[in-house]
Amino acid sequence: MIQKDDVINSIKGLYEGINGFNIKKNGAILEIKPDNAKTGYEIPELKGILSCKFYDLDNIEELLEEKEGYIKHNYWNWHPIARLKNTILQSKGVMLDSKSLVIAPYCFIGAPGYYKDTILDSLRKIVIGKQTFFGGGAKVMTHYYNPEDNSLEVGHLKIGNNCLIGAYSEISPGTVIGDNSIIGVREKVKGIIKPDSVVSNKIYKHDKLPESLSNSRWRLYRITKQVAKRLRKNLYKNRDVFISKSAGSERLYISPDKPLKKDYCEYSKESLQDIIMSEEPVLSCMFTDFGSSVKRSVAPQSVGKLLWTKVTGSLIGKVLTNGDFKNSLYRLVGFKIGKGTRIGTNPYIEYVNPDLSTIGRSVKIGDNVIMANHYYIEGKINGFMTGIMHISDNAVIPDGCILLPGTYVGKGVNLEKELTFQGIFL
Repeated sequence: MIQKDDVINSIKGLYEGINGFNIKKNGAILEIKPDNAKTGYEIPELKGILSCKFYDLDNIEELLEEKEGYIKHNYWNWHPIARLKNTILQSKGVMLDSKSLVIAPYCFIGAPGYYKDTILDSLRKIVIGKQTFFGGGAKVMTHYYNPEDNSLEVGHLKIGNNCLIGAYSEISPGTVIGDNSIIGVREKVKGIIKPDSVVSNKIYKHDKLPESLSNSRWRLYRITKQVAKRLRKNLYKNRDVFISKSAGSERLYISPDKPLKKDYCEYSKESLQDIIMSEEPVLSCMFTDFGSSVKRSVAPQSVGKLLWTKVTGSLIGKVLTNGDFKNSLYRLVGFKIGKGTRIGTNPYIEYVNPDLSTIGRSVKIGDNVIMANHYYIEGKINGFMTGIMHISDNAVIPDGCILLPGTYVGKGVNLEKELTFQGIFL
């Protein structure tokens, strides 16, 4: 939260020779305007204030000009190796988890304290949680200058755990994004985004599946059964476990103690198989009621295999060519990719359970596309979701799209740009 002392120090540093101010709250913004008719100022209660907006500043260019090393700073912002990029950002004041955070190349993280004037440093802070992915070209801003009213807005910025930030999106000063939230491609976000939110003007979902996907659903059953077996030996031990599903939904839930949906039954391997392989399609499964050990509980592969798939898949994604050679490398680590498919640079194609991902023949996938078949959720529902990712023949996935677990894209479908998607699209 913005502190009173930080506001006072910023006013004194920004407005030399001015003694009177009009200060008021406008939602989550504290507006500060010089007022020659007044002497002194009174700062209201700052509870709920996320940013400060300063008006009528002189020499605004000096506040926006970088201190030094423009080329160096942007080189590290664009550096393809996330660990090295995280290290340099941390040295500039960004608080993040360098071991788990993934920042795509060309993602801009505005480092606090890097600009020429340090007066505003106390009002600028970026905190980014664990397991968060930034699409290419995303902007995270601690300050914003509006030339129309000659104002400079400055504020803290916090992004929670397990978030997906879409390509070319803009996160404005004074923004708090809750855990497990998804920000769509090219979305402009400001204010408080509640946990488990999806912010996108373009989310598509259809309810018909033109093919059985029997092989993919069988693999989903096998993986779901393995995860459930592990959970029943530890986290779910000595507890009643239920399978539940809403009518018409392509997602089922496995939960201890009580079912989450109206249609339910007690868990058994036979019941699980019958539901997933029934005529009504099931594309994803959500396990609930996890503690902090979610990852250790659900990964069906060995640590060595997970590491091999993740590292190798990431390196393959950097390959500039997008033809059969690149596809052959993906197939080595378990991805199912048809002939003639072209995959752009820096994709995020799931490395956990890669056999749940199927990409057909002659598919075109753009740069910086996120294709996930599992997702960790923390917050109101601590859990793990896994699902089928099926891209049919001749489909086109443009740059920067986000495809979530439990997704089916039909044959020849040409998706729109700037798409955040989960479900069935024909």
